[in-house]
Amino acid sequence: MARALLRTRAGFTDLEDAGVELPRDAIAVDFIEVRADLLHPRRGVGTQVIRRLEQLYPDHALYAFSEKADDFWFSTGWSFTPRRDGRTSSYRPLFILWRV
Repeated sequence: MARALLRTRAGFTDLEDAGVELPRDAIAVDFIEVRADLLHPRRGVGTQVIRRLEQLYPDHALYAFSEKADDFWFSTGWSFTPRRDGRTSSYRPLFILWRV
């Protein structure tokens, strides 16, 4: 039905450029791919993937850079985190699930 690619912070420099500090063990949701025939009408498969990742990694902050899927990421309840320098053009929006 769907698959996700996860990575540790090690692969990203974007976070430092954005001025965002995350725990060292934060995990990036690099992408989510949902089987094409399940996309229309929307069936919530992507949201189910996110909920499962939240269950699998309860002690880790999770984050994602949106690739033209801002509405989806807003719908997950994750926090939109604007860049500290206020720049928006040419940068992907960052969404974070903070863990306390």
